[in-house]
Amino acid sequence: MTITKNETKKLNKELKILCCAVYFFSYLSRQNYPAVLTEIIEDMNVSKSLAGIALMGSFISYGIFQIISGIFGDKIKPQKLVFAGLFGSSAVNLLIWLFPNIYFMNVVWCLNGAFQSLIWPPLVRLIIENFGEKEYSVTVVRVTQASYIATVLVYLLSPFVIASLNWRCVFAFSGMGAMLFSLVWLIKTKNIESSLARKEKLIESEKEKINYRKLLASGFIPIILSTIVAGFMRDGISTWMPTYINETYGISSFSSILTGAVIPIFSALFLDVLNFIGEKIGNEMKTASLYLGVALLSCSLMYFGFSKLPVFDVALMVIVTICVHGVNLMLVCNVPKRFAKYGKSSTMSGILNASVYAGSAFSAYGVASLATEFGWRNVILFWIGAVAIVFVLCILWIKRFEKNMK
Repeated sequence: MTITKNETKKLNKELKILCCAVYFFSYLSRQNYPAVLTEIIEDMNVSKSLAGIALMGSFISYGIFQIISGIFGDKIKPQKLVFAGLFGSSAVNLLIWLFPNIYFMNVVWCLNGAFQSLIWPPLVRLIIENFGEKEYSVTVVRVTQASYIATVLVYLLSPFVIASLNWRCVFAFSGMGAMLFSLVWLIKTKNIESSLARKEKLIESEKEKINYRKLLASGFIPIILSTIVAGFMRDGISTWMPTYINETYGISSFSSILTGAVIPIFSALFLDVLNFIGEKIGNEMKTASLYLGVALLSCSLMYFGFSKLPVFDVALMVIVTICVHGVNLMLVCNVPKRFAKYGKSSTMSGILNASVYAGSAFSAYGVASLATEFGWRNVILFWIGAVAIVFVLCILWIKRFEKNMK
């Protein structure tokens, strides 16, 4: 049976909506813990370090299983992996709701990281094979924006759920929603297959072998280090900003949690701009260098203007986070499409995303420890040093990246 062009467009549109929705629910069941972290610390009377262990553990398990997920994502049906990831994550959320013990939470939230890792690399392969390189960037932007919308909703609605019910109900609602949609995903994507032309192209191109020496020369090490720092900055700021605002300015946990919604709102709004700049420059390493430079300047201003005005701090943190999201878009989302011709897009996506979450894991526990031992201003100084190092490395590798990644 021949599928018409209009039918293909309709199927692609439906798949795009499903990809956006599945990533939306994955973030709904992932970002709820950092969103209610301040309330968990206060309600359970535990330290920042103890409460942060769950996040660190989930980031570590996410990073480790990203690589495994990436490899399997290139070998088996990606939609099956995505279903397993979202369904498992929903179950973990429901367990947190039912058994609110900090030590139990620290253990099971690590499982959430493992389940969540099954979603992104297979999703990248699914998008590449069904949309092709031309539509890939736009589709990835839309999927990423869906995750920001989920984060905004979590940070906006969590304070009201806490005020009217309790923080545990945030996990209940997230878990139920994710579980229901995982079943919708399973039914709707059961018969999705990549286009024949794309399959034939992949089969033919599998004869090509990756030149690992060329890969290293292109700047693979700076890319890995940059994504580690991007993960550290992104999750370090988004996770701990409410606590930072609460402790630095004495603002209530209710209002502090609401400030956490500002970051994903602006990140979603600026994602198209970040992608447009990247397309105009045409070199992921050069674009990442630009974003890192702006992030470095913003961190420096934050350091010298420390504890002056909460609005000033929030604005600069938003700018820094937008920039590291730009780095993430260039290096984690766009670089893997260069490996589609080797049939390794999911594997490369898994490796790069794993490095992001290596940074995220350190931010979950490291930021809390640094803030407790040395104060928030020295945390900002650490951010400046980390961003400065990868900024210089990316600048030095721009030409080599352009030469070796064609």
